[in-house]
Amino acid sequence: MPDLSLVNLATGQSTTMAPLGAFYVAAAAEEAGYSVAFRDYARESGPDLFRVDRIARFLAADDAPLVGI
Repeated sequence: MPDLSLVNLATGQSTTMAPLGAFYVAAAAEEAGYSVAFRDYARESGPDLFRVDRIARFLAADDAPLVGI
């Protein structure tokens, strides 16, 4: 289980462009000794992307004690 999970919730962005800001935060946390998981909601697809229950399920699938969005 990671110490921290970073989640990119920006949908509609290019899937070929990495969310560099989140990656910088992840790198800094790892340098400080934390284990980090990164989850990218922009990679999700389907007609119900903006439904609250779907986003809630995506976030609930994480087991890290701290989630950064």
